[in-house]
Amino acid sequence: MTVQLLKNESLEELQYQDLKVFVADAIGPKNSSSMTAGYARFEVAGERMEWSFSYDEVLYITRGAITIHFDGKSVTGRPGEMIFIEKGTKVVYETAEDGSALVYVSYPDWQATQSDSEFKQLMDRFHPANGK
Repeated sequence: MTVQLLKNESLEELQYQDLKVFVADAIGPKNSSSMTAGYARFEVAGERMEWSFSYDEVLYITRGAITIHFDGKSVTGRPGEMIFIEKGTKVVYETAEDGSALVYVSYPDWQATQSDSEFKQLMDRFHPANGK
C-alpha cells in the first residue's frame, strides 16, 4: 500500500489535434491497476472535441464552463459540479469560457480501454504536447 503526492510538472500532457485542449493522467497504469484520474484544460472558448466512451467517466469542473453535447441534449458544468458519462456514450465537449478546466476519473483506465475498443481510432487524435 502507498500514498503518493502527484505534481502537475511531473505529468505528461497530450494535446487533442491542433486545438488548445490538453489532458494529463496523474493516476494510470504506472501507479494504478484499475483506474485513471487526471485533468483536462481547454484554453479557448468554443473549441469542440468529439469523443466516444468505452469506459465510465466522472468529470469535476474546476474552472470555467464546459458543455457536453450528447443524443441531441446538452449539459453544462461549472466549478464544483460533476458530470457522469456512461460507457458507450458519444459526446462533443465544448468550452463555454476561455481557460476552462476539469478533473476526470475513469474506470477502467481510459487509454488502455479506448485503444482496445471500437473507438480506438479516436486515440490518433491525441499527440504529445510541446509544453504547457
